Amino acid sequence: DIHYHVDRHVYTGSMGSNFVGIGKLLLDSPECDNLRKIIIEECGAKFLPGLPREVAITARSVIKSNLNKVQQKAIFRAMMTENFCLLRGMPGSGKSTTIVGLIRLLAALKQSVLLVAYTNSAVDTVLTKLKEHDSNF
Repeated sequence: DIHYHVDRHVYTGSMGSNFVGIGKLLLDSPECDNLRKIIIEECGAKFLPGLPREVAITARSVIKSNLNKVQQKAIFRAMMTENFCLLRGMPGSGKSTTIVGLIRLLAALKQSVLLVAYTNSAVDTVLTKLKEHDSNF
């Protein structure tokens, strides 16, 4: 049996959400077990061996025209992810554009997307770029 222990701490302000997040990791559920494996045990990302045919065909028309090869590869890898995917890069390297391509592909595949970010401006940037490509967003 594994037991987790968090010391009692009196806190105020923005740290509250961090402690709530830590508390949720302690729940006994399959989702929290997966999060513990990723965060605490440092389990790496898992990928499917390939893309389903439908994804590859849809991707051709959605992302090939306005993304470079590295961005396209990042989207394909994200679509092959089984548990989690991280997009990292220097400022100006095209992360937002890649995220827009991924959202457009997921929308074309009739998938729902929840876009969240640490700052409101990051969400605004992605939504503005989405609006430039398609007025349906």
